[in-house]
Amino acid sequence: MEIQIISVVVLLVVITALYKFLPYREMGDKKPFFALFPKYIKVIECDTQSTSEEEILSGLGFKKVKQDASITKYTRGSVLGDISIKLSKVDVYLRSISPTEMEVAVQARWVAAFDTGDHWQFLSELSKKLENA
Repeated sequence: MEIQIISVVVLLVVITALYKFLPYREMGDKKPFFALFPKYIKVIECDTQSTSEEEILSGLGFKKVKQDASITKYTRGSVLGDISIKLSKVDVYLRSISPTEMEVAVQARWVAAFDTGDHWQFLSELSKKLENA
């Protein structure tokens, strides 16, 4: 019994470490049917000086939790939520690249071993809202 518990804990640590250290994937044009360790990033064109990013993200239930020189982090949800992107803990990172470009990244707060396209879909919709702001 002890070996099984230790094995599960080691497996969780390995999966978490893999998720945290694997790089973000560029968001493709087609929604994936199934993705392992979903972490997506996309560069969008928008006026970074006037974009109302905080208003858009707060409208989606996100709260600003950190802001550095060029990176702003927003989060929402609960670690104890289900596997739906609407309830799980999700982090969004916004980084201003230039006055007309912004990098948007989406990942699970703790770990997401797989995804059926929810993270991709969310980033796609968020990118459109930010571009049209």
